[in-house]
Amino acid sequence: MTDLFYTYVARSRSDAATFLDIGEADACPDPTAHALGLLDDHPSCDHVEIWVGEACVAVLSRQGQTHVAEA
Repeated sequence: MTDLFYTYVARSRSDAATFLDIGEADACPDPTAHALGLLDDHPSCDHVEIWVGEACVAVLSRQGQTHVAEA
């Protein structure tokens, strides 16, 4: 068990947070694939932010754009 968690913030086109999903890093070895799955499962979602602690480490959009923050 780890203390590292991913927080997935799904946002609409107006940038409103539509839902949050929190997952333990050990249970989700590929956070990008999980975020893409959330986009597939939630049509109202325009993009998903992946957070580790207080840092947004990636943003995946429905248009295929990915922004990965530098460490």
